[in-house]
Amino acid sequence: MRQFRRNAVLMLLVASFFMTGCDAQQILDVISKIATGVQQAMPAIKNVVDAFGQVANNVNNAPADNPAAANNNNEQAAANNANVVTIDPNAENVGNANTTGAAGTAGVGAVQALERPDGRAGIERVFGARGTNQVTVTMAAGPNGSARSITCHRLIAPRLKAVFDEIKAQGLSNLINTNDGCFNNRNKRGGTSPSTHAWGIAIDINASQNPMGSSRMTSGQRQLAAIFQRYGFYQLPNDPMHFQYCTGY
Repeated sequence: MRQFRRNAVLMLLVASFFMTGCDAQQILDVISKIATGVQQAMPAIKNVVDAFGQVANNVNNAPADNPAAANNNNEQAAANNANVVTIDPNAENVGNANTTGAAGTAGVGAVQALERPDGRAGIERVFGARGTNQVTVTMAAGPNGSARSITCHRLIAPRLKAVFDEIKAQGLSNLINTNDGCFNNRNKRGGTSPSTHAWGIAIDINASQNPMGSSRMTSGQRQLAAIFQRYGFYQLPNDPMHFQYCTGY
């Protein structure tokens, strides 16, 4: 805009030069007309300059293509939409209550997201070799919510502790009669393949009232199971005492 004003002054001077020989009144009339034209054109010129400036600013501030950022946004959306397994509190058939697809990848509350693997290969990929990465954590996992030192896989520990914290917060700790163990580096009963307890990713609760081989569980166990399920733990068909953080094994 300042450049334009300077050019206008130069135009006036040039006009004055070429009008040498004219009387003063004629020169003043021409200069006045040029000045009036410039003055009238100034608002329109300013609008044009402002418009071009706005376009240039938008171009400079436009986000560059970033495939990595787009992928991160898609992954975050997928994580936000991840399913959390729940259980019908009126259901008693353990097999039917837990045949939904794999879950447990989503975070729950302050608990970070953790993949729930499927099959032995998935277990070893996520948790490593049996008997490794074990930690001992005190949690409200004993009868009536009493404190117990539970040895389990380090990736499971925060999630398992959160389960018992929620059981206690909901006033359901009285439903825990016995805690029948988590980590035990052994094979499956009567088999040669490792038990999920060998990775410290399974825990047994109230075994005597909900024994292996039963297809039904007590009403109290159903309430506990609903919380375990919310945190991604899975019950095998016909084993209502048992909660494990994997499927297909």
